[in-house]
Amino acid sequence: ITGGHDGKIIEWALAPLDAAEVSDETPVFELEPLQELSLSSHDGGREVARVQTMVRGDGHYLVQDEAGALFRVDLVERTVKLLLAFHSGPIYDLVTSPVDHAAITCGADGSVRLWAYDQRELATTKRFSAGASCACWAPRFLDREGRTVAVGFVDGTLRVLSRCHDGLRLSRCHKPHAARVTHTLYSPNGRVLATAAADATVFFFDTADNYAPMGFVKLCDNEARADKSKDAGDVDGEPNKD
Repeated sequence: ITGGHDGKIIEWALAPLDAAEVSDETPVFELEPLQELSLSSHDGGREVARVQTMVRGDGHYLVQDEAGALFRVDLVERTVKLLLAFHSGPIYDLVTSPVDHAAITCGADGSVRLWAYDQRELATTKRFSAGASCACWAPRFLDREGRTVAVGFVDGTLRVLSRCHDGLRLSRCHKPHAARVTHTLYSPNGRVLATAAADATVFFFDTADNYAPMGFVKLCDNEARADKSKDAGDVDGEPNKD
């Protein structure tokens, strides 16, 4: 039994391998596998899987996926069961819902994961091409049901996600920054969303106008940081609209 970075578990016949011979005329020995199973598409539609380790159990194998999962593989029944799913790299942020026992985690692997932490379960996963670096829930003044999450990414992109019964759906997308987004923050009344980035810029978005860009300010520090004020209008300086 072999497992590779293509995400496949392959079973081979041992006798032909023991009897394999090569010559100068035929230096390559070819062998068809008995069967193969793929780990991809078994975790939230993920297309990439990389087998890291395999442990033989009683009639099955436990397979650790380097891309962030633990599987139970039964070669007799030809079944692949996802046991655990998790981030495959660092977790950059964790924020809890303002209305229920839910949390969002953002990872370097580009996944945004919704957890039902009271049940210790992963509810759903949304994957993106760039690492997710920060997140914040919209305040209840803006979203009483607690469905809206603003997520920043390492490539400078802002994505607003909506929590639905069938998963996380993309609601809005902007690319305000040329560097990693370090903070996303709503004003207490929910009228303004601010994003801060490693290039020391802060962008402002009007949530009442479909998150239309309002402008930005350039700070003197090497990295911008965000913090809540008492009101959306309490911002030092005017946004640069150029």
